[in-house]
Amino acid sequence: MSASVGPVFVSDYDNHLLRYKDAEADGTGYGITAEYKGKFLLSHVSANQRIYFGLHTKLTYMNVSGEQTQSWYGDDPATEDYDDTGLKLSKIPHDFSSLQLRLGFHLTMTF
Repeated sequence: MSASVGPVFVSDYDNHLLRYKDAEADGTGYGITAEYKGKFLLSHVSANQRIYFGLHTKLTYMNVSGEQTQSWYGDDPATEDYDDTGLKLSKIPHDFSSLQLRLGFHLTMTF
């Protein structure tokens, strides 16, 4: 079994092709990961043959805050009233969290 906590540094880039804009973000936060691997004896088949059940789990959580900048390199078709080309919006809050769980099972026979 293991567990750890530490800092997280992220960067993100998205090119929104249909809206003619780029979005870039950076952020920092924290992450937690915990892992467990276990092997349990199910049966003695004979003197040297055994059957085991195995379990492997891993949990990862991240919480990050940062800022995003959006820049239009062409006229966004979603805004019909004006030409967005060259528009740049900065300091947009960009917060996210991620929770991932992995779970695996296996059977093993030794002989």
